[in-house]
Amino acid sequence: MRARSVAPLLAVVPLLIGVLASCGSGEGLRVEGAGTPVTSPTASPTPDRSIGKAADVRKLSIPALRQVLLTDRRVPTDMKNLVRVCKFPCVKSVAVLTPEKTTPKQAVTISTVTGGAFVVLLIDDLTTSPKVVWQTQGDGLTVSVGKDSTLVVESSVFGQGDKVCCSSGPKVEVYRWSGSGMVKLNQ
Repeated sequence: MRARSVAPLLAVVPLLIGVLASCGSGEGLRVEGAGTPVTSPTASPTPDRSIGKAADVRKLSIPALRQVLLTDRRVPTDMKNLVRVCKFPCVKSVAVLTPEKTTPKQAVTISTVTGGAFVVLLIDDLTTSPKVVWQTQGDGLTVSVGKDSTLVVESSVFGQGDKVCCSSGPKVEVYRWSGSGMVKLNQ
C-alpha cells in the first residue's frame, strides 16, 4: 500500500525539476539593442577606474540617501511614499561612478518588500547639495559599474503568460555619464 502512494510522487519529481530548470535562460547576460557591441561589464583586463578607493570617494549614508529621496522634487510621490514607510532596507547604495572630469555619482536602488529593486536613481553633487540627476525603472533590477565608468542595469523581461518565477529573459542596458546626463550606449 505504501509503495502505491509514493509512485505518483516519484512521477511528478522529474516534471518539477524540468519546470524549475526552465526558469533560467542559461545564456548569461544579453545586451539588447543594435548599437556598438559592449564588452563584458565586469571582466576587465585593465584596472577599472570607475570605482574610486573608499578614501577618494565620499558616499552618502543610507539615512542621508533617504533624506535626499524624500526631499528631491524629481523623485515621484509614490517612490517617496515607499521610502517614507518602509521598515526594511528598501534603499540601497549599489555603486559609485567616478567619471573623468566630473564629480562622483552615487547609484541607489529602491526595492519592494520582496526585495526586488524597481528603480535606479543616480545622485550627483555628493559633497555639497546632493540631488537626483537620473533614474530608470524596471523589474528585478541589478546594477553594477562597468568598464570606463559605465553603469550596467540588468532587468527581467516578462512576456505575456510568464510566471512570476520565470521571466522571458534578462535585458541589459549600459549607460555613461556625458557631462550633463546619462547616455544609453546600447540603443
